[in-house]
Amino acid sequence: MNRTILPSVALLATLGTACSPNTFMAAGRTSDAPPPSPSAVYVASACVNLANGGTVPAHGLRYYVERGNAAIHEFDANGENGTRTANTWHAADGQHFFMWVRRGHGYEIVLPKDGGPVAKRFIYLHGTYKAYREGEVLKVSGSPALMCPLAKAG
Repeated sequence: MNRTILPSVALLATLGTACSPNTFMAAGRTSDAPPPSPSAVYVASACVNLANGGTVPAHGLRYYVERGNAAIHEFDANGENGTRTANTWHAADGQHFFMWVRRGHGYEIVLPKDGGPVAKRFIYLHGTYKAYREGEVLKVSGSPALMCPLAKAG
């Protein structure tokens, strides 16, 4: 097998659970249903491997933003498995949300500052990031492995 293919295959195997909501989240909790009147809904179609430009399916994840952007809900395509986080902060590029699976991957969602049509989800592989406290917020440092563009649903 080609050496450039092996890292991609290994990454795909590792990310089998990286693109679906997980109930073992830190800085997040299980959510039974999306908010009744979200201010925005974003949908993921594919994620880009930032190391080699390849793509990984995002399995139809949907992100529901609560009114006032107080929290974000992540649900699978069936709308059955969800996670909610209110761990958020503002930066020059927009509003950030961060949660992670204990002893696992980290997930950062960035809503555009201008309320634009494309948000981003960054996936940090276990061992490649650090969660740290800044005031009341848990932020992330490290290099994400994947970036998933999130298109605003009509």
